[in-house]
Amino acid sequence: MDKAIVFLGWSWRVFFVGGCLKSNGVILPDIVEQLGTTNSVVGLAFSLQYGVAYIIGPLTSLLLHIFTRRQVAVFGGCLVGASYIYCGLWLKFVHQLFFAFTVGGSGDSQVCHRLSCFLEYKQIPKKRWVYEVNFVFNFPSGIGNGFHMFAGYLNFCEHFYDNLGTAVSVGALSNFLGMATLPLLFQHLKMSFGLDNGLVLFGVILFNLIVSAFALTTPLRNPPRAKMVKVKQADKEEACPFAKENVVDKYDCVRNEKSRLHLYLQDWCAMFNHENLAVFMALEGLMFYIFVSWGLFLVSVGTSVGLNSDQAVLLSSAGGTGGLFGRLMAVVLFHYKRMNALTSTLFPLLCNSACFMGCAFLRSFYPIFLLAFVSGACIGVNSSGLHGLLPTVVCKFHFHQALATTAFIEGIAMQLAGFMSGKESALEAIAYYISFFWFSRDTAVVHQSEDKSRLPRGASPISSSITT
Repeated sequence: MDKAIVFLGWSWRVFFVGGCLKSNGVILPDIVEQLGTTNSVVGLAFSLQYGVAYIIGPLTSLLLHIFTRRQVAVFGGCLVGASYIYCGLWLKFVHQLFFAFTVGGSGDSQVCHRLSCFLEYKQIPKKRWVYEVNFVFNFPSGIGNGFHMFAGYLNFCEHFYDNLGTAVSVGALSNFLGMATLPLLFQHLKMSFGLDNGLVLFGVILFNLIVSAFALTTPLRNPPRAKMVKVKQADKEEACPFAKENVVDKYDCVRNEKSRLHLYLQDWCAMFNHENLAVFMALEGLMFYIFVSWGLFLVSVGTSVGLNSDQAVLLSSAGGTGGLFGRLMAVVLFHYKRMNALTSTLFPLLCNSACFMGCAFLRSFYPIFLLAFVSGACIGVNSSGLHGLLPTVVCKFHFHQALATTAFIEGIAMQLAGFMSGKESALEAIAYYISFFWFSRDTAVVHQSEDKSRLPRGASPISSSITT
């Protein structure tokens, strides 16, 4: 029963997260036109909401050494909900916007709502206001969201560690379901009630995010700190300068009653002795760069090649539906133990690059619609595969630290995606950015550990790296 509650809570959250990202793409051209600014600036504003939540992963991880997961998750969820209420009821001046965003992180729809409202109030010059929102107001806005998200996902991973690949693939179906449905809902609200009122109504719907904060099983007791945890030779004493006095023999990492910060740094240092982890984290960052670029700008790609707004929104639904199909493919691959470096990384990224390149040169609706579907399927397989294979790259002892550091790298990649992918007004540039990152790498995939004793069910190890 506990696993079912955790699974449903996480699925509920990723439904809205994916839908928000895609829905931002629906209004991105309107916001750019209304502000008289560039895709890069508005894309950065949208990506900050997600990027900051991931960037603070190490901070959240440190807090989880002090507080329980439930406390951190509920605190983050309350911050997000409180900022919605504050913005909706009392926001009239710029300093109040700063306060609300700093305290809780009001979420993507509220950012868009404040963009249009403050332009209407004309309280400060347009150009100056755009940059203040991007670099001052929005940066702290993902803090509450990050606390809420990371604690919940860590709890999800620990409940389904032995079947993480399959669990992530099935649970994340709701992520792409949100991508397929919420943009259509948001488009309907915008057409029926106007941009401002539609954003307010959409923000009310997104307030349901706080429900998932209570989906953590109660009360969660953190496992007792072990005096000794057996790990592989990758964590030998000589490879970790923080651990010398605590090592009983060359194969053991030992945790004693030292300060939490000391233990945190010690674990973080030893974590990178897993030789494939750095490459894996780089691939995670690349995957999130592509995902955010695809999520924010797919609708704009459609309009830039001559499609009308209704057809462009359908591209978003096609991508979300393709993502659902990709997640299902990942479930099958994990079930039959065929998920490995090739199927999780090499083939999906290569196919996805080809899809974006095709969108840059096509002008008719149905071929672009098909490519959007295929691209979504590739991203679904890639995302599920990388998340599910993390336990094959790092031992369970260092899983917590690896997850936090990976989240930080993903957040940085999101920030780059929101700004760089919108640099050109003709959004075909997305294809060239992705292709550059793909074809310039010497190593395409990580070679997984041969230690089958700690492989999650459905994962397939690869003993050597494969180069392009």
